[in-house]
Amino acid sequence: MATDDPSETVLDTIAELERQQQQLGQDGGTITIFRRRAIEQQLLHQYRVLQASQRKSPPPAAPLDDDPCQAILDAIAESERAQRELGQDGAIVTKLQRDEIRQRIIREYQALKRCRQNPPDPYVPPPRFQSEFSGHYFVRASVDNLHADADFAFAISFSPDRKSIWVQGLAFALGQVRIIQNGWAVGTFDPASGSLSLPISFDVRDIPQAGDGTINFPSPGLTTGIARRAGQYQPAGARLDRNTTAMTLVGASSVTDNFAIDLAGGVDVEIIANGSLEPLP
Repeated sequence: MATDDPSETVLDTIAELERQQQQLGQDGGTITIFRRRAIEQQLLHQYRVLQASQRKSPPPAAPLDDDPCQAILDAIAESERAQRELGQDGAIVTKLQRDEIRQRIIREYQALKRCRQNPPDPYVPPPRFQSEFSGHYFVRASVDNLHADADFAFAISFSPDRKSIWVQGLAFALGQVRIIQNGWAVGTFDPASGSLSLPISFDVRDIPQAGDGTINFPSPGLTTGIARRAGQYQPAGARLDRNTTAMTLVGASSVTDNFAIDLAGGVDVEIIANGSLEPLP
């Protein structure tokens, strides 16, 4: 059936360009930087066309004052502002810098497309119970002996039966690298044993000489049990102790969505958060 919706044609174009991007080099041919840039520039243009058409006709389920994709829109606006300001202070701008920021904007537009096609529920159930997990975290990466530690505190919201949890706004720092939670994370908690599992995704910003990336912690995510193995890392957590309120969340994963890091063999990251959960759920 024919459609008058111009966004359908744009989505078809984006799908074809993304297919070409994924197949670069898979046939054994040489990937030229010019071919990769040409596809990225076409993708960026089509994402902007799609976003412009969606702004004209916002979906009814996502009114402009309560947009479940607003965090991604804000990230795009900030990245495009940074792109416009490149070199305005008189500093020399390299091709690598331009490539990095263009690739970051493309990743953000891809995240926005996924959000529009499968929007998260903007109406998170109101928490019936909320605790604060606070303490001290340790983060380390598998390159250049990178490590850091600092105090932390974040809220964990529990469902009425205390078996489901929600977390938003979690962030860590590793030197100048920022590890920032992407959207809501929904996990599970066992009130009887004190075990907790929180699958979660982070944006990784300002990686030296590499730009930005993503780090996902699939199930069990950040956990009080034994984390998934990532390279040399597989930390073990500790369940909630109701006598002391002590708990340890751990996770291990690898940075993705970064061409330079992939070429260099990848980077693994370990997070250990020792703290206290109060009030007890």
